[in-house]
Amino acid sequence: MSTPKANKKPVPEAYKLRVERSDASAKAQYSLLAVAQASVMDILNGTVEIAPGKTWKQGTLAGSKWDVAALQCLTDLLLKRLQGTVHCIAGGEFSTTVRYAKQTLIILSSPTIRLLFYKPVPASARSQTPQTPPTLDQASISSSSIKVIESLTLDEEAMDVAKACLGDEASVDDAVSMDTEASAHASALKRAVRLRDAMNLARGPQWHVIFDKQPFAASIPTPTRMTLQRGKYTFIAFQHAAEEPSLIELAHMNPTLCKVALAVILVLAYYGYRTTCPTVTSAWAVKWCGKVEANMQYILFAIVMVFVYSRLMTAVSKLKAKRKTS
Repeated sequence: MSTPKANKKPVPEAYKLRVERSDASAKAQYSLLAVAQASVMDILNGTVEIAPGKTWKQGTLAGSKWDVAALQCLTDLLLKRLQGTVHCIAGGEFSTTVRYAKQTLIILSSPTIRLLFYKPVPASARSQTPQTPPTLDQASISSSSIKVIESLTLDEEAMDVAKACLGDEASVDDAVSMDTEASAHASALKRAVRLRDAMNLARGPQWHVIFDKQPFAASIPTPTRMTLQRGKYTFIAFQHAAEEPSLIELAHMNPTLCKVALAVILVLAYYGYRTTCPTVTSAWAVKWCGKVEANMQYILFAIVMVFVYSRLMTAVSKLKAKRKTS
């Protein structure tokens, strides 16, 4: 992760990011929060162009309003500074149907913007049985006016499946009252889930879908994506699965399990020593076993102290990171 230079200007309250929700470590939250806040301020201060020859100050953005160009610039900038390791979505109250790896979800928010970061699961990860892809109904699709805004590395057959998922006859997108607004969002969510499950069946895992009525943008490290519009709602669907983790990565993700395994190995090694040493007859072996026996209590005490020290330092680092993020 590349860390941008610290911005000396104070952060306006409308743009000050805070951790809204996360299952990541406190250290990861603090590091990403610093990068995201600096990126927001770079766009706000006009040091980064949101379009060729157009900056925040020179553009049509008024007050605290974010448009699609500024949001896309922000997500692209974050993806670059985070070295393409995460998915980044920016907007307002956008909704998602995604699967993320444990301890990678971080949601940041301010009064004017909301940011979602996460890493995908591997293609082999277990998933729920998806629904059967809907049959293509040309009349329904024509009546619902589905607009294809973008389609990258996807053939016509895949786009037909996507249109069929969004092309049901229910028409509540133009709702005005609160009750029908909720119904519209519920309908959009069902379509998004249907789209994700159908694309998982048609093109393999893992597919992710983000949707909203308000402007939003997504930057993801994959070329396989589509953007469609149904009524007031825009849907972005893309395919991306993480690589299968190596043994070292598995050990890093499960430190407690590694410590338990190490303790078991030490116990087995000590048990093997206790059962083997009394049976040796050579002089050097007897002498070596005697030294180990005399110092075994000190060895075990040192192992316990190292374990306690590591747990203490972990707790201290988490406390410091929590104070910095608050």
